[in-house]
Amino acid sequence: MAIAEVLCLAAVLWAEARGEGYTGKLLVADVVFNRVYDPRWPDTICDVTRQQFVSQKGQGTDWWLTVALADDLYRRRVLLPETGAVYFNTKGITNDYGHYLFSYGGHAFYSAP
Repeated sequence: MAIAEVLCLAAVLWAEARGEGYTGKLLVADVVFNRVYDPRWPDTICDVTRQQFVSQKGQGTDWWLTVALADDLYRRRVLLPETGAVYFNTKGITNDYGHYLFSYGGHAFYSAP
């Protein structure tokens, strides 16, 4: 169901990138879509995002702007940056997710190992 997928995407954007600008939100969304299209992860936005964000939901104008962005991304009215990243975490935290690609805002982005 499209509305459920949009709300799942909005929840992850809200939880992970609400303090980031537009580009930061796009980069986080790119990770979600890269996972959806990668056979190592589930093939729906909700299944990918439920792995971590079961009940995230915002409120107020910022939440609804995030929902609008998620809807635009879902309907492909906004192009994603196509980074190849399938992981992200808080910049400065060491991990073994995969190969470091770049940092933006408060996040570091990684490709698969």
